[in-house]
Amino acid sequence: RDKGKPGAAPASAPPPRLEARHALERTLVGLLVAHPRLAEQRADTLSESVVLTEPSVEALKSRIVAIAGEGGAADADAIWERVDRELLDELDRTHGAADDTKGLARGHRLLERLPILRHDPDDGFLDRLFELLVAMIQLKRTEDELAQAKDAYAEIFDDPTERRFLALMRDRDALVERVKALEAPLDEEAREIRGQGAGAARVTEEIAA
Repeated sequence: RDKGKPGAAPASAPPPRLEARHALERTLVGLLVAHPRLAEQRADTLSESVVLTEPSVEALKSRIVAIAGEGGAADADAIWERVDRELLDELDRTHGAADDTKGLARGHRLLERLPILRHDPDDGFLDRLFELLVAMIQLKRTEDELAQAKDAYAEIFDDPTERRFLALMRDRDALVERVKALEAPLDEEAREIRGQGAGAARVTEEIAA
């Protein structure tokens, strides 16, 4: 029996599509760290409608929601102080720990993904940004499920498979329209905040893994 060989190739990196989904999910959770009121006010949405792909990110999201629900979590510092030790590495990847030796302030990873936050947008903008990120994550998830259903439909030509495939297509199309409807006015507002013209990058274009 093969017990493994020295020098075996490391596990392959996730495909670009999955990396993009992970980046969106970490951006959303990083936003919750920076603005815990979103976790408190949108707890139902986060618990019922936002399922994240990486267990560590999902666990961090759930813990932030719990901390915010307990009260007294006014800012990112409160989350950092109260999050479980085993989630600190994920908190660093998602939000960004301070590093004085490199001149990095707490929250630097989130600001790299969402530079618009450097301009301290108001609560209304943050609420709309939250809605956009949730819709984009739901769209990515639905597209992934649709790809899987398409493969299944290619092998199994039965009514239940066809119904699921068609339902996912409808969900995908509805989410595409929702993302467009949320993104356009948010981008316009972001350009005004930054004092940039129409050629400026969209709010979500700069999100990177």
